[in-house]
Amino acid sequence: MSSRASGFFHVEKISGRFWFIDPEGSLFLSKGVNHVNYLGDYAPSLGYSPYNRYIMEKYGSVEKWVKETIARLRSWGFNTIGAWSSEETFCEEMPYTIILDMALKAGANWQSGMIADYFSKKFEQVAEDIASKICASKRNDKYLLGYFTDNELRWAPDWRSKRDL
Repeated sequence: MSSRASGFFHVEKISGRFWFIDPEGSLFLSKGVNHVNYLGDYAPSLGYSPYNRYIMEKYGSVEKWVKETIARLRSWGFNTIGAWSSEETFCEEMPYTIILDMALKAGANWQSGMIADYFSKKFEQVAEDIASKICASKRNDKYLLGYFTDNELRWAPDWRSKRDL
């Protein structure tokens, strides 16, 4: 099956099902990996990120790491760079997603259960800032699959218990 080529990823309902459509008009099933990142976690006791140090020793540059990492992901059957990934990976003709953290930036805290006031002036300003700073700069990127507005928003009291852990 195929659809119209728009030059960008979009969603269409075909035969009763919603599909991603790639820029050329073909159906697209995203298989992605989150956190494709060369930085790693900072280790305070060491004063550096061991993962990042290893990456730089092995590859010599972020550019080389990106090229080899994307080639490896493709060889494993992945076709999307997921949320929380380094912006440097948004290249090499591989679709990617971006997490915007809109509620978090407007004051939400998923751990305490505090939600953002989505009707407040603060949230409106955060949304406008994100749209102008992040979204506007990506509007012509045909490899942008889409955005996640947030992650793990809590809409009610925490349901987990000691039994679940």
